[in-house]
Amino acid sequence: MNTLKKAWETLKAIVEEFTPNEFVSACWYVACSVDAANAVEMNMTPTNPNNNGKNNYEDGQTHAEGQCGTSGNQVVITDASGVATGMYEINSQTGVKNLVCTLYTDSTYKTQRSYSSVKSNSYIYWTTQLSNGTTWYHQGQVNGVNAVHPNRS
Repeated sequence: MNTLKKAWETLKAIVEEFTPNEFVSACWYVACSVDAANAVEMNMTPTNPNNNGKNNYEDGQTHAEGQCGTSGNQVVITDASGVATGMYEINSQTGVKNLVCTLYTDSTYKTQRSYSSVKSNSYIYWTTQLSNGTTWYHQGQVNGVNAVHPNRS
């Protein structure tokens, strides 16, 4: 007599939860302090040789709340350790995307500062430069990331 053996398997569902960029990098957002930046532009001689003696501000180089003054138009990128490695203006009011930001120690914009010296909540000074040589002078507060997901970009 043959006995039939039945093998029963229990079905299992295995779920892995994945949070993108959790341990890869973070983005800190920076809104340009437009009033302070415009005050600097009023004291800068423009790079445009046809400006007829106007300062940057009079030459149309102005900062606006809906542009560089919007948090998220500039981002500070960090590595997995939380150290800043770069900064970009991702939506400039001139239409150029991903402009590299050069950091400075203060509002004289004379001494450069390393990205790694930037921390969340730092007040920073930076410039962006267009391909035509025009330099924009910015400044503002670095905003931290979501406290629930401190390393998510």
